[in-house]
Amino acid sequence: MAAIADFAFYQNGYKGILIASENDYAYFAERAGDELAPFANRVPDTEEAQNALKRCACNIADTLYGTWKQSKNGVAMMTSESVSGYYSVSYSAATDAQVRARINNAIAMYIGRYVLGARKVVM
Repeated sequence: MAAIADFAFYQNGYKGILIASENDYAYFAERAGDELAPFANRVPDTEEAQNALKRCACNIADTLYGTWKQSKNGVAMMTSESVSGYYSVSYSAATDAQVRARINNAIAMYIGRYVLGARKVVM
């Protein structure tokens, strides 16, 4: 599926800052469009609903880009933090399940009310 939101919307409507390159955005926006393909035709053709769909696509593109960037650079995300006598932080690379959960959360948050009245989307 083609990108749902263009780079101009990413920068100006969504206020995205994670993806600085239009070429990088184009790639991850297409992947976001693929993730949203099963839901896109269920979102009403109102300005509010279409903006929610575009914002969802931008959020998913950010998630996919951030995960790719972390794996490319060998950077891990913080998985836990505790302060009990001493400060402890654990890091690890995002798992496929964690990435899927972030994508599902974006779908639920932005367009869940439009796609079958879903509050939480489980794939």
